[in-house]
Amino acid sequence: MYQDVVQDLKNPNGCPVSGTWFVYDHITDYRTVNNIYNNNNVEIGVMPMLEESELFWENEAIYGDWMSGIESAKSAVAFLGNVPRSEIRGLRGHHQILGGNHQFQAYMDYTPPADGLMYDSTWQSSV
Repeated sequence: MYQDVVQDLKNPNGCPVSGTWFVYDHITDYRTVNNIYNNNNVEIGVMPMLEESELFWENEAIYGDWMSGIESAKSAVAFLGNVPRSEIRGLRGHHQILGGNHQFQAYMDYTPPADGLMYDSTWQSSV
């Protein structure tokens, strides 16, 4: 199905349409992640691995939770999905719920050499 979404689509400048697929670790088939990465014009992003409860836990997470969640998610996609860590550039919070200052500070500080993050797409805006 995912191949049908982007296949044969072009931007007005003639370039192929691309997108980002955000990987949520829970019940992810990492073979599919690898196939999407290798066979389509898409980018793979991650959702930090945070323990979820009935409450929206993101609001209660502290800086260290976000840092370890980012690292865990990138490591899982890199190892299990065979996607180079340097190619995992984007993040999105679960359910697109903002985690406040702890979330944004962790995103800004997470910069292993050649392995940093380029953007967060948690906060959506209307145009």
